[in-house]
Amino acid sequence: MKYRPIDYASIANKAYWFVLINIILIEMLLVFSPSYLWILGEDSIVESCGTVFLLLTSVILFLSARAIYREIRIGGITNKSEILRFIMVLLAACTFFWASGEEISWGQRILNINTPQLLGELNKQNELNLHNLNTRFFNNALET
Repeated sequence: MKYRPIDYASIANKAYWFVLINIILIEMLLVFSPSYLWILGEDSIVESCGTVFLLLTSVILFLSARAIYREIRIGGITNKSEILRFIMVLLAACTFFWASGEEISWGQRILNINTPQLLGELNKQNELNLHNLNTRFFNNALET
């Protein structure tokens, strides 16, 4: 069987349209039927889908970083822009992985883990995550 490289751009394009259409459908549902607001709550289907999509994005970015690394290593590329591209894609992969863990509080409710006392006192929602320590900082960062 002949090796055929994965077309990550095609996958990303299809995923983009899938997410966009679902966001529009959910927004329409909430606008025309506010009784469905429960789907936005903690451990809801929207939060679970968000976690899955963040994790999938992370995996795709890690695979892309690996492909870039192989190009650099095998091709003997010393071009600074390619090395910078590798670092940026790897950093984005780590960021999306971190966001997926934060979204589900690193599995705290799934694994029934108690919040350490010090973190519980600092964390607005008494959860095992960092983004609730300073919500104003994270909200401003997301808006930016």
